[in-house]
Amino acid sequence: MHNYHPVQVLEALGVCSEDEQLYRTLLARPEATTTDLVADTGWATARVARHLRSLLSLGLASRTAGRPARYTPAVPEAAVELLALRKQAAIVQARLSASVLTQEFRAAHESGPFTVIRGSRPSPSGSTKPSRAPRPRSWCWTSRRTSYSRWSRAGRTA
Repeated sequence: MHNYHPVQVLEALGVCSEDEQLYRTLLARPEATTTDLVADTGWATARVARHLRSLLSLGLASRTAGRPARYTPAVPEAAVELLALRKQAAIVQARLSASVLTQEFRAAHESGPFTVIRGSRPSPSGSTKPSRAPRPRSWCWTSRRTSYSRWSRAGRTA
């Protein structure tokens, strides 16, 4: 017997592997009952019920009217499109909300526009050269300017 593991198609869209496995089971057996799905997957009833709720909330399945309850999978193309649109909307929202993080960052650094980095000295070309000084030095530059200056231990510009 082969241990065939299909490629996870929906994982990049936020669907866990078990949800996708149950969705694939529904694709192979539309209008399945919970009992059918328990038999097909070998999972406990509670596990099937939990993943069915997840599929319903993701829009990957729907419940038909009547008793016993039957579950129908969403058409794959439509399901993937819906999931992709939701993911895209979340990415757009995160990008728009990045300004809040930027404001928090700037507020935390209002005491001075300097970033102190110990070790290598930045060169105008952007590369770094190891410091040849006998004792550690700090190099500072502003985020508002591309220039930099050396600071001594006393905090004065040298």
